[in-house]
Amino acid sequence: MSNSQFIKTSPAAILAFGALAVSVQAGVIMDNTLDGANPMTTSLGSITVANYQAKIITTPASGSWTLDGMKMGLYSSSGSVSRTVSLDLRAVDGSNNPTGSVLATESFVVGITSTPTYYDFVLDTSLWELEPSTTYALVFRSDAPSATTSWTQPPSSNTYTTSDDFTYLGSRRSTNGGTSWTVNSYSNALQLSATAVPEPATTAWFAGSILLGVGIWRHRSRAGA
Repeated sequence: MSNSQFIKTSPAAILAFGALAVSVQAGVIMDNTLDGANPMTTSLGSITVANYQAKIITTPASGSWTLDGMKMGLYSSSGSVSRTVSLDLRAVDGSNNPTGSVLATESFVVGITSTPTYYDFVLDTSLWELEPSTTYALVFRSDAPSATTSWTQPPSSNTYTTSDDFTYLGSRRSTNGGTSWTVNSYSNALQLSATAVPEPATTAWFAGSILLGVGIWRHRSRAGA
């Protein structure tokens, strides 16, 4: 590349290239909804103040990720209602049952109807960083006082598919507010998305390269003035 060609490359272009270079990997890591196209049943898989559903996942062996969104298929057997749906992050014990204190939590108010519907939720990524090679329980619950709010499932093709080296290890259910858990085979309609967190060394390297590129641009711009 000649000097004149380099001078025509502005700092903005250099910064844009750097931003592209350090862009993070993002996408769906677990799904049985066919991205919201899979039909759903009206069968009950209730989530209430006492009935919890947990999905057990293991993260990739290297790198950190943050959950950034989810899609859930919800249904009300008591007509249209407003419910608060909550997601908790917990560790697991040797049997992959949720255990210990809540590591992260977030709640959403949603209007649920008698028609099974997919609802999209944007998660606060500052809350949901996942460590590598770690098994977590994603615990779902709501403020429904009785088993009338359902986290329903597709009637067929409801097996969870995973990507980016995430692993789905199974479901757990509690009917006593998380005091005890049993293995549960219900394939609740769920899509999870996540973003890979850049390694600090990689981010620093690209930042240094960008600053060096801007410095060279300025030096050559002055020389050519």
